[in-house]
Amino acid sequence: MWKLPFRFLVVLSMILAAAASFSQSEPKFGTPSDALAYVQQAIDQAHGGSFRTQKAMNAAYVEQSRRAKEQCSAFDIGQQHGDQLYALAKICRSAADRDRDREALQRYLSEPPPSSGYNPDARAILAIHMYRVDLDSAWKLIQTAFRADPIAGQPFYSSQEVIDYVGERDDAKARAMSRERWLLLRERLTGSGEQAWWVGRAAADLIHRDHLASRSNEAAKDLQEVKAALASFPEAAGSLHWAEMEMEPAPVVPALKLIGRDSHEIIKPGRVELLDFFFTGCAPCISSMPQLDEIQKRYPREKFQVIAVTTYKLSAQPDAPDPHSVDTALIKLRTQNARHISFAITSDEALERYRSSYGFPFSALIDKKGRLRLLDLMVDYDEGDPIDLLIKRLIAE
Repeated sequence: MWKLPFRFLVVLSMILAAAASFSQSEPKFGTPSDALAYVQQAIDQAHGGSFRTQKAMNAAYVEQSRRAKEQCSAFDIGQQHGDQLYALAKICRSAADRDRDREALQRYLSEPPPSSGYNPDARAILAIHMYRVDLDSAWKLIQTAFRADPIAGQPFYSSQEVIDYVGERDDAKARAMSRERWLLLRERLTGSGEQAWWVGRAAADLIHRDHLASRSNEAAKDLQEVKAALASFPEAAGSLHWAEMEMEPAPVVPALKLIGRDSHEIIKPGRVELLDFFFTGCAPCISSMPQLDEIQKRYPREKFQVIAVTTYKLSAQPDAPDPHSVDTALIKLRTQNARHISFAITSDEALERYRSSYGFPFSALIDKKGRLRLLDLMVDYDEGDPIDLLIKRLIAE
């Protein structure tokens, strides 16, 4: 009779015991809203520790995903209603279960709204699930969101993803959608603050789409229109500043120090340049460095170069304010995170020519003629993302 080795049996029994312990320890909840609180607790607890390390942050998101996957499948969508449906959709979104997220959202929006109204993000998120298979229906959801929901981040980002998707195929149609978004938001803009910030970003995208569609006359007219409409909203000033700079000669960026590059000429005619403005104490800036490194590796350096730009004042640390310490920190940063890109230290005056009222990191994309073609905040650089497609386009010009 064939027998399993004793050591294998011991290991197998340990695995089964651990699995049984896990299934027993995973809590069960009566409602999706209680389950959602449990799922979100993984991140809340990590925030309590201030995400002291990247490793701790990653572990928190892994734990959140694990909890979400268990809880997403624990509830019957057909038995949920109102806010419980939206809570279940959020759980499944954290679990990256697009099908159940979409199903829960569709059911949620098909029912009469809860007493507090629909969640303001629901339509915009459902549009993201739909636009690749039913663009018209997805855009109608976004139109409804802009008419009925608060002017906020999720509707803007959802609409931007859809417009970018259309722009990959049809510049004119993407421009028309961007203009429609601007008109819808302008009509609803009644106060300053966050509302004006998002409307300003929509206005800047419209000018950008004008240029992409080679409609310089419309760009000039639209720029005057948005400046007049947003003149009394200081929160939109940063977007308008960047919109005015597009297609203009890029301001000079003198290099006080260069790391990883022989030439001291940062903006060189005949080459596409991506300037990423950052500082060493900025966590989002540092986390984007590997992406910048990857995008540099995709293109020959003679055609395209990435330069991470900072100043001594920005990157000086309280315990090490001298320039030599900043130089050392940048060399270490490049060695550990971005070996293929260059780092430059420029003057505070040069930084201010590019900087808006937004934060960091922000990026400036410059074409072969030395013109600014894009200024944006916290850009994604993955292959196939909008800025990657624009880089390909500028290299081919």
